[in-house]
Amino acid sequence: MTCRLQEDGAAERRVDLNDTLCEALGDLDALIARSGASTFQMDRLPTIRADPKRMRRLLHALISNALTFSRSKRPPRIVISGRLLPGGLVEIAVRENEVTARGRPGGGAMFSMTVPRGRRS
Repeated sequence: MTCRLQEDGAAERRVDLNDTLCEALGDLDALIARSGASTFQMDRLPTIRADPKRMRRLLHALISNALTFSRSKRPPRIVISGRLLPGGLVEIAVRENEVTARGRPGGGAMFSMTVPRGRRS
């Protein structure tokens, strides 16, 4: 599914996704504790031009989905990665229980988003 978000008057500026990720993880302390998640592996994420509030909400949703929809009987292991794509895009992926193939039965879940990197400033 593809979704395009647009908000009038959104405050677009440089956003260090590493800082934004830490904020989103802080928002999810209670859910992380309830899920029993014990391991978070995180790649270094890029700095992009975006609305920081929107990026925090999107990262929050990706991580929340990975924790909520975990079907494993063991505590979730969350892997958060980012990669540059052609055309000035950035993909952020959150994998639960280190899934590397989408849709692998019993292997966990992967949630991702693709955003434009934006103008460099």
